[in-house]
Formats: sequence, structure tokens, C-alpha cells
Amino acid sequence: MTVGDCIEIPKRNHPGASAVLGVVLLVCAACQTGGPPPAATSGTQLAVAVPSPLTGPGREPIDTTERKAIAKAWGKLLSGRSGEADATVARFTSSQAELLRIQISLAGGPSVELQNRLETFVEEYPQFAAGWLTLSTAAESLGDEGTALQAARRSSRLWASGPFAGRADDLQYRWVTGRVERSRQSLAAGQPMEALSIVEQALALDPDSQPAILARAEALVQLQQGPEAEAALSQLGAHPEALILRAEMASARGNWQHAMDLLGALPDDHPVKDRSLRRAQLMWRMSILPPHVQDAVNSEAVTREQLAVILTAMVPSLEVQIGGTTPLMTDVIDLPSQRAILTATRLDIMSVDRVSMLFHPQTAVTGFESQTAIEAVCHISGFSPPLWCEAERVHDDECNLIKEPVKGMDLVEVLLSVELRTGT
Repeated sequence: MTVGDCIEIPKRNHPGASAVLGVVLLVCAACQTGGPPPAATSGTQLAVAVPSPLTGPGREPIDTTERKAIAKAWGKLLSGRSGEADATVARFTSSQAELLRIQISLAGGPSVELQNRLETFVEEYPQFAAGWLTLSTAAESLGDEGTALQAARRSSRLWASGPFAGRADDLQYRWVTGRVERSRQSLAAGQPMEALSIVEQALALDPDSQPAILARAEALVQLQQGPEAEAALSQLGAHPEALILRAEMASARGNWQHAMDLLGALPDDHPVKDRSLRRAQLMWRMSILPPHVQDAVNSEAVTREQLAVILTAMVPSLEVQIGGTTPLMTDVIDLPSQRAILTATRLDIMSVDRVSMLFHPQTAVTGFESQTAIEAVCHISGFSPPLWCEAERVHDDECNLIKEPVKGMDLVEVLLSVELRTGT
């Protein structure tokens, strides 16, 4: 299959179109067998293309006389003699002749009237692939992306091979997949409104695109439009990424039971299932514990008292560990966290001021003190100790870093990673 001669056709300016002044539409001949020899294009870039009406499937039978006339008219069109081309096929009434007349009119620039003629044409000749391709090109030049994409899809089904077979995929990538990618880039840059605007253009063309629906939902979440995001995600059913995002939304609302249900529906081999589900289970358990435990987990500056609470809440088996001597401390009496503090000090997980016999429960913990306590818990419980990030090392998923002031959720995440890595 070869691509034949080309003629430059001005592209009409229109609101929202990608073309600018000086951009041209090129109409080319694509021949299945033989055809006129290629003509030099003088270095002109092939922007978009439509086939000769004598090529592709779906053509009605015509006699040799008409075929020769259409071929001659096509040659005249390619050489810039539109009037002569029109006169050459004026007496013929076949679908090929009619399509060529429309293509000749397109040489003067696309218009809504010509697009309407093409839409009528493909309704009358729905199996004529070249008609759909011409409609797709004309609609694209007018900024009618929906019609251009639908017509390209139809032509690709009718004409599955050759130089025009990939047009539908090209438009799909440019207007749907590419926009989803740009939307995600905007989300990563913290611009959810821009992301939403871009992805909604993609959804206007492909309402069932799962990546586009997910990107729209993520933008709505960032814009704090939870109900709209939930409605969007519900279209995806058990799609893993949709389940994860819905679980994150439920977690943000403190609805841990719903989060567990959603995460539990993930495939067993999904890479985030174990950690996310275990975290949701833990936070659900935390949510039904006394208020002082929840306060410790949510603390932005953990105290020594809260560190003891978090350690024993995360690893409840510590309370039944035997050994050690319970120190007598006067500043923990009547505290709701007294039991947790006594466990942590009895097992030498946390220190006591042996001179004054004080625990100093309201003193803020340091990162080093938190690390030491977590390592002691790991030793006692038989867990593999965490890998700590070096002082100058960038924090990544392979190591743990506890910054000051120490946050409760940071401690929870470290202990959770230890538990999951140990396989308990």
C-alpha cells in the first residue's frame, strides 16, 4: 500500500482548535493496489490525511469509464486544479464521485456545511471507509473532537490495515490517554482544578475510560469533594485502584470498618493489600480503645507517656511478657496510661529517673529515644528491627526516619512495617 500525491488545503481557524494561522490540511491518496505515482511534496509535512475515493473497503461497483474519470479528477485536485477536477466528475453519481466532490470542496477549507454533508454521506454509505476517514479529518479541523474520534474508530473497524488504520489510536492517545497523563501531572504538582479540567475533556470523549475516571476521582478528593469522588469510583466496581482510593477516603473519615471491607476485596496478591489492610485493622482497633490511646496516636509532639501508650497498644503482647521489676514512680499514679508506663519501664523499654523515681510523663520524646524504645520492643517480641535512615540519607521506602517533634502516626507506621516484615 502506498501513499500518493498530496495537496495543501488551508485549515479553517476555529475556537478551541489546535491549528494556528498558517497550518495546513494535507489530503493524500492512499492506494491499496497501484495508483498514481507519488509526487514530490517539496518537504511539506504530512499533518493529516484522507484517502482517495478509489481506495479502501465499502466502495460500490463502478464501470471503467467512471473509474478513469475519478482517477483523472483526483490527479487534477492534487495538482491544484480544483475546478477542473469538479467538472471531470460532474456527470457521475456514484458514492466515489460524491465523496470526491466533497473532498474538492474541502480544498477551499473545511466548514460546518461540509461536515454536515459528510455526516449525511456516511449515513447513506456506512460501509465506505474512505468517507469515515474524510469525516474524521474534517471534524478534527473544526475542533469537533467527538465526531473526529468516533469516525476514526468506525473507519479503523472497516479498514483494519494500511496507512490510516492507526488514526483512531492516535486520536485516542492525543485526546484521552495523553490528557489523563497531563491531568496526573497536574495532580502531582498540586493543581487539582487544572487536573479536573483536563481529565473532564478526556471523559467527554471516552466516558468509560477507567484511567480517566480514576484521575477525576483523585482530583475531586484533592478538592475535598468526597461525595462526587465516591460516585465516580462506584462506576469502577472492584477495580483495585478504585478500591484503594475509596479505602483511603473512608480512612480519612475515620470509617475504618468500611476501609477494611474495601481493602479486603483486593486480590490477595495485590502489593498494597497486606500493609493497607493491617493498618486499617490497627486503626479500627485504636478507634475503639480509650481516648488517651487515640490522643497518643494522633499527637503531633509525642510525650514519654504517649510513647509508652503507643508501644503497648501496637504490641499488646508486651503486657504479658514476664520478667523485670516494676519501679515505683510517683508521677504516674492515677494516669490513664499508668499500666502502659509500668509495662514499658518494667521491661526496660523506657527509662526511669532512679534518683527521684520519676518518669516525667509529659516530657517530649526525642527521635533517638523513640528509636531505642522501638528496638527494645523488637528484641523482646522477636521482631526484625527496623532499618533506620542514615543522618544524611534521603528518606525512602527502604528505611525509617523519625523526625522531631515526634509524631504518633510516624511511630505507628514504623511499628507496623516491623510487624509486617516479621510476618506476624
